[in-house]
Amino acid sequence: MSCGRILAFLQWEGKDQVPRAAHFTECVVDCFQSDAGSSDRAAVCTRLENNRLIITDNVTENAHRLYMKHPSFCPVKHLDETLVSRLSEVTLSRGVDTGVAVILESSDGKILLTKRAAHLRAFPNVWVPPGGHLELDETLTQAGLRELHEETGLHVQENECHEGLLHPLALWESVYPPKVSLGPPARHHIVLYLLAKLKAPHTASAMSSRLKFDPNEVAAAVWIDRKMATAIVQQCEELEQDAEVDPSLPSTIRYMIMQAHVLNEKQEQVEASISLTPFFQRSGETEDCERVSTGTKYALQQYLQRTT
Repeated sequence: MSCGRILAFLQWEGKDQVPRAAHFTECVVDCFQSDAGSSDRAAVCTRLENNRLIITDNVTENAHRLYMKHPSFCPVKHLDETLVSRLSEVTLSRGVDTGVAVILESSDGKILLTKRAAHLRAFPNVWVPPGGHLELDETLTQAGLRELHEETGLHVQENECHEGLLHPLALWESVYPPKVSLGPPARHHIVLYLLAKLKAPHTASAMSSRLKFDPNEVAAAVWIDRKMATAIVQQCEELEQDAEVDPSLPSTIRYMIMQAHVLNEKQEQVEASISLTPFFQRSGETEDCERVSTGTKYALQQYLQRTT
């Protein structure tokens, strides 16, 4: 694979004739924020052009219009001079990387989530959809399907999806560590979530038989239904207390178990029961934990809204 990096570039209608590279310490959402009373999201258009992800307020025929969001505690939003002084020149010169993640929906309405391996430098043990960096000269769809295959072993083609394509779903500004209390920013990405809705007969059960995930990237995988996705979305990091669980779900759901695909001590992929507790945990102030990423919750929220 190519080692080239696809960076985020910003452009404003009537201001910039050519897009400029986003700076590592620049809060991209704040750059485009326009919704009154909602400083944590912005309506933007995005397109992949000449190995650059262009984010703009200019609506064009070949651009995807989406909401881009970050949490209120986004580290780059709260950077001060002291924090910036702790960043190395290498970090400061990185720019803003880009990535693609795939919300894979089986033909029977289940969503695939994967648990990132414990040894990964960014977001270890966190539950996310399959995804990763774009490679040079790839389309967004090609990048998403490649990452899906590399991480899970699932080889999905566009013609296996409804309408023969993957739909752009949402943009998320991701920073690691996720809070300034956990350390100075080391990674800054704009992640595009794509929805791949599989046609019959590609049920969760059928797809599970083809799962063969990469232990260097993935520690576990699970299919969640719409009710579980709703319950996960309700556990927002920005709430001081746990939200009430959907009344259609058992009040004790966070203490229940479900079937998943995991790696055993021999690094063999097996089926096992796992606790649902991590799916309802939130990022801490002094240390992170096994949880569903905040960006994933936003993507699931957009998925639920668009597929009602």
